[in-house]
Amino acid sequence: MSARSLFEQLEERLEGQVSQQDDLLQALLDSLFDGVIVIDQNGHVRAVNAAVETIFGCKASELIGRDAASLMPLEGIRQTGKAAPGQAEGVARGDELTGRRSNGAAFPMVVNLSQATIDGEPMKVAVVRDLTEHRQAEETIRELALNDGLTGLANRDLFHRRLEEAFRGAAQRGCLVALLVLNLDGFKSVNDNYGHTIGDALLKHVARRLEKVTRKGDTVARLGSDEFAVVMVGLEKPNAIRSLAARILADLSKPVTLEGSLLRTGASIGIGFYPRDDTDPDELIRKADTALEAAKGTGRGTYRLYDEIMDAPARAAKVLEADLRLAVVRNEFELFYQPKLCIDGRRVTGAEALVRWRHPTRGIVSPGDFIPIAESSDLMVHLGEWVLRAACEQAKAWQDSGFPSLPVAVNISARQFRDSDFVAALKRTLQETGLDPRLLELEITEGMMMEDTEQVIDEFHLIHDLGVEISIDDFGTGYSSLAYLKRFPVHRLKIDRSFVRDLTTEPDDAAITEAVIKMGHSLNLKVIAEGVEMEEQVTYLRSKGCDELQGFLFSQPLPARDFARWLTSWKRPVAV
Repeated sequence: MSARSLFEQLEERLEGQVSQQDDLLQALLDSLFDGVIVIDQNGHVRAVNAAVETIFGCKASELIGRDAASLMPLEGIRQTGKAAPGQAEGVARGDELTGRRSNGAAFPMVVNLSQATIDGEPMKVAVVRDLTEHRQAEETIRELALNDGLTGLANRDLFHRRLEEAFRGAAQRGCLVALLVLNLDGFKSVNDNYGHTIGDALLKHVARRLEKVTRKGDTVARLGSDEFAVVMVGLEKPNAIRSLAARILADLSKPVTLEGSLLRTGASIGIGFYPRDDTDPDELIRKADTALEAAKGTGRGTYRLYDEIMDAPARAAKVLEADLRLAVVRNEFELFYQPKLCIDGRRVTGAEALVRWRHPTRGIVSPGDFIPIAESSDLMVHLGEWVLRAACEQAKAWQDSGFPSLPVAVNISARQFRDSDFVAALKRTLQETGLDPRLLELEITEGMMMEDTEQVIDEFHLIHDLGVEISIDDFGTGYSSLAYLKRFPVHRLKIDRSFVRDLTTEPDDAAITEAVIKMGHSLNLKVIAEGVEMEEQVTYLRSKGCDELQGFLFSQPLPARDFARWLTSWKRPVAV
């Protein structure tokens, strides 16, 4: 073999090795997620990897020789350092630019640009990363952070931000901002009767309706559960909001079929204005909430504009709550007792203990004024424990004084009953006062039975096992069925006074009263009617088989000493 032939073979082998190295390098470049663009000193594209084709939406052959400035603004990239032959120095890192795809669409990208000498020629190497998916992910995170996950409306955080922005804009332009706070009427019953899936569908329906009736620049938000808010900007006069509120109420009162279920609901709306009602966002929210409560208080399905007179009950309630806390410490409470009688009115069968507050300056405060305040605070449990103990002590004192054994009934609030220590506290009170458990009766409302049914049943059985009787107060105002009631170890049903009051003139009330008596007797329960004030009511109740009576016809609630005197003198039979 000649030397020339040997040299040619050696040259071909070396060229093959170089080619293999080039192929390997290209394969490595093509495996990168980022795009790599080699740019010559004239600004033309000399080489690209596969990722560049994907990023810019065209083939490599279409990019080679193309002006790199048509893909990205190179003049916007900061240049640092000097390039040494064969080295990638002078790197400009993290410059974020706007790129241009082959179809002309702009997209965000970050570019790292370095200088290098390749085959003796100065080049620039741009490493390009498409930020489109990153930006979309950021936007999704922002939406999740600022939008309600169920309805897609603004959430509470975004609502507050928009309200503050609306305040600033209105201050500059001299216009009004209206804040509407909305609650659905009867939403809890939708969840209870149809399930949370239907409830969620209703919330989404309401969201879409609110978006439809409001303007593009307004903010519709879901603040929680069934509470929504609308921020309206650029208003000239407050009256402009009335038509919108009426339209919302009319729209939401229409029946709607969701998941195959026909629903009828409505809403109540409270409205406040900036700057007329307040210049502080949080205070305006509070005042719109106050107007909402006023709307609910007028029968629901209506709207109210905030008026400072609406704050008077709230201010009075705050003063009363402060006094109530002092009353607990000062022991300003007293129990009054109202007798229960058998149906012929000849025998007293028990007494109901009713708490009264002797205020040092106001005198006797009605339970209707202070019990709701106690129930909405942490005072109800303490007050309830005091009532229970005081009633047990009084019943034991009467027994020790020679009075016939007289069961005493005590009302138990929902907050007190839900206290984890209730049964233990009841047992402890009976032991410490020495009262026979058979002389204590607990009155629990029908509504309390409907909450956490299984747990309530367990609690009822524990109370029953102590020997304490349970009566269901305000019966007929809830939705208890015969099958439902059978699960509870109760002894007595108490017909609510609202039915007794008009049973001689209202056929519906009479029918409900008769149905309650029949239901109770079918379960071997005694039935007592409260709020009896007329002989005609007694006659009707006796004719339907009612067992016991309670009301002003026999006696108003009396202090313990007066009740004892009444008890010894009572001889008046009810007319037959």
